[in-house]
Amino acid sequence: MSNPVRTGRGSVSFFRFPAGMFLCIIAAVLLFFSANLYAQESLSNRELKYEKIIETSAAKHGVDPMLVKAIIFTESSFCPQKVGKDGEIGLMQIRHAAAADWAESKGVKQPTPEEMYQPELNIEIGTWYITRALRRWYKNPDFLRMALAEYNAGRSRLLEWMALYNDDTDMVMAHKPVGRYAEKVCRKYVEYVILNEKLKIPKEPGKKIAQKD
Repeated sequence: MSNPVRTGRGSVSFFRFPAGMFLCIIAAVLLFFSANLYAQESLSNRELKYEKIIETSAAKHGVDPMLVKAIIFTESSFCPQKVGKDGEIGLMQIRHAAAADWAESKGVKQPTPEEMYQPELNIEIGTWYITRALRRWYKNPDFLRMALAEYNAGRSRLLEWMALYNDDTDMVMAHKPVGRYAEKVCRKYVEYVILNEKLKIPKEPGKKIAQKD
């Protein structure tokens, strides 16, 4: 027999609580903690976790790893399970169309959504995509921002905007969301480059590097 808890209005038995409801609550709690696992992990730790993969993929495609890192920071804050509002997947928020283009260029089968969450493959596809965009826009004086705009919006949409503004890249950047996106990535890119250069500065024995107030 259950032991009721006395209240001002009589007794309530804990054992009368529906078992199914109890299991649902437990499942919801576990899901909450699982979903927030990467949010609880510090950003610096997440960055370090994927550093080797980024360097390997960047070297393979001949692009600056600091740029790849800046894109990942802007796209997902280094959370590999992130899903975008339009179904973008993983660290570099890869679209299915981008994965299909990558697979076709490599002569391999298009990866499944589950496979696209894998950090190595996700970063490989994203790095390949931004490298292709950089090569396409290399002759444009504003090639970096345009490549980032293509990464963010897709080539077809970007070309439509370019036609709308008579190939004026400044107008595209000023009037379309890709301008803010490119600015965020570029700002983070510069930050990473500066930080990386600081880490490379050797300290002379017995001397400290002067810091400005």
